[in-house]
Amino acid sequence: MKLLEPSLLALGLSCCLPAFADSPADADGTSAGELAVVNVNAEALDDESYQARSASTATRSSAPLIETPQAVNVVSRQVLQDQQAATLDDALANVSGITQGNTLANTWDSFMRRGFGSRDDGSILVDGIRSALPRNYSVSTDHVEVLKGPASLLYGIQEPGGVINVITKKPEYTQAGSVTLGSSAFGGGSGSFDVTGPIADTGLAYRVLASAENSDYWRNFGTIRRRQIAPSLAWRDGATRIRLAYEYMSYSVPYDRGTLFVNGKPLAIPRERRLDESWNQANGTTQSATASIEHDLDASWRVQANLGWSSLRYDDNQARPVSYNAKTGILTRSADGNRDFNDNNLLATGNLLGDVRLWGLRHEVLFGLDIERDSETKGDALRGKSTGGFNVFDPVYGVLAEPSIYSASKSNTRTVIDSQAVLGKDSIHLGERWIAVGGLRYQHYRQEDGSGNPYVVTGRASGNVALPQLGVVYRLAPAVSLYANYSESFKPNSSVDTGGPFEPERGVVHEAGIKYEDDRFSANAAVYRIVKRNVLVTENDVSRTVGRVRSQGVELDVSGRLTRRLSLIASYALTDAVVLEDEADYVGKQPFNVARHTASTFLSYAMPGAGGDRWRFGGGARYVGRRQGDALNSFSLDPYTLFDLFASWQTRVQGHVLEIQANIKNLLDSTYYTSTSGSSLQVNVGTPRELTTQARLLF
Repeated sequence: MKLLEPSLLALGLSCCLPAFADSPADADGTSAGELAVVNVNAEALDDESYQARSASTATRSSAPLIETPQAVNVVSRQVLQDQQAATLDDALANVSGITQGNTLANTWDSFMRRGFGSRDDGSILVDGIRSALPRNYSVSTDHVEVLKGPASLLYGIQEPGGVINVITKKPEYTQAGSVTLGSSAFGGGSGSFDVTGPIADTGLAYRVLASAENSDYWRNFGTIRRRQIAPSLAWRDGATRIRLAYEYMSYSVPYDRGTLFVNGKPLAIPRERRLDESWNQANGTTQSATASIEHDLDASWRVQANLGWSSLRYDDNQARPVSYNAKTGILTRSADGNRDFNDNNLLATGNLLGDVRLWGLRHEVLFGLDIERDSETKGDALRGKSTGGFNVFDPVYGVLAEPSIYSASKSNTRTVIDSQAVLGKDSIHLGERWIAVGGLRYQHYRQEDGSGNPYVVTGRASGNVALPQLGVVYRLAPAVSLYANYSESFKPNSSVDTGGPFEPERGVVHEAGIKYEDDRFSANAAVYRIVKRNVLVTENDVSRTVGRVRSQGVELDVSGRLTRRLSLIASYALTDAVVLEDEADYVGKQPFNVARHTASTFLSYAMPGAGGDRWRFGGGARYVGRRQGDALNSFSLDPYTLFDLFASWQTRVQGHVLEIQANIKNLLDSTYYTSTSGSSLQVNVGTPRELTTQARLLF
């Protein structure tokens, strides 16, 4: 680790604004009447609560979590602030049953959920819109919600493990702002600003967030640079609410494939040592835009319309590891690169929502129409010759030239999926204790895959799919409910890589659980069983489908206040995933990157100081069990436990609130490995001990 003194010298500003007592905003920072396709309106006890009591990810309209027949977890704004979360990985460490997947050299969000998942699998949403972006946690993030199990009824093409919904900050109707400067012991810093408020008496409110980061990568070379701006505008007038939002980011980050495992063990070299070159970088820009309108038809019915678009363009270079000679210590590498990746997602939805009485019963109904296009394209592929001579124990950098050899067969790849769907859902309140939930999505899809120069279509598929979902809730007591559900998932498989075309993936889930909720504490325990057919596995650019994979497990999540000043968020999961049907060598194997056991706990204590000052301090631990490193289970990643601490001080300077916070992550400086790409030559190395500091001025 680079032993540099932490500094508050940084560029830019931050967006962690509190809610204001006289603001019409909901507790999650969303202005009253704001909407998004599945905007999570997490209803907190106050600004410092770790508890959320309602959400709409599972329903497309705000509903109490205790009345939802699925496991839903919310990582609140205060948790993210106390932990100084910098990535979606940091946020999701608080949620049961989630581990890191193949991150494409630490450049993409990728998560295994209940044993299933892959990079760019469409499971990450931003304000309810499927995201095409590689990283989805940023200065504009307010909180994060996870809906466990299949979400295909509401979101169409999905994995059966669940969806992750990143909720952004919305315009407020009270003038406020903040400026934040931060730094890391690794070197460099970041900064951001956030300004929001009304525009005269027009019914309009605005918000502008911006950030800049220039920091040193923690390994022996590399630099991280990011720039972001995110303006948004809201308008309300009686029964109508409208919101427009836009985000732009440019970035340059290391393209780091990590280290090697040899004979089942990590290579005996310093963890800081990179095995690639200084030109291993990914450079790109991301954009997203959303427009949403909601109108109340009367006291019982309202309509929503939403349009969302996200776009990614980037290039990358990598000294890709090809083979390793354990006797000589020589790593053979290839100078590879990709030019003009261009991923886009466009979604338009319309919803009619009602809360009505019919035949003497209360019905919460939803009728929806979705139209979506998801496209992934790549321009030129550069593929070098396998080149030896790189000694991992005495590396000499700069000998391998940058990528320059054009590959016609690997260039011009394309996957386009068009889909249209209609859906209906009804939650029927059968008296005071029972709620029955039923829904059906009918979806048409058309997919085309191809690659090469000249371009060759490698696969076409189309069809119609019916996706049902059934659930029941029983209110055992005012604070306790029991639930059960049945649901199905659907996901087309790309056939750009060698081995296609493939049949779509189909999943079936059975889940049951118990929920507890009072004024300060929430808990959810669930048991589930998932069986999925035609699971796509890609290793070394060769893809195939696994016949059947089963995942079953137990999950527990709790959040809220133990006492007036002591808050807790904790989780535990047992995930038992195994291949049931496949080629003989794979039957009985575990999917890679899936931990059998995961657990986390984080506590914070708030106390007043002298003269009206306030202190918060706390910490926690997170445990990730053993994970298999490839499909054949030929090596595994050891379990690890990390400890974190934080302390923050709040005071007033000339009438403005000033907050200063310090966090120590990985307190014991443990060496650990977070995930693999399915190869022993590409294993991610976890971040060592890091001290971060932050100063935030609110005005």
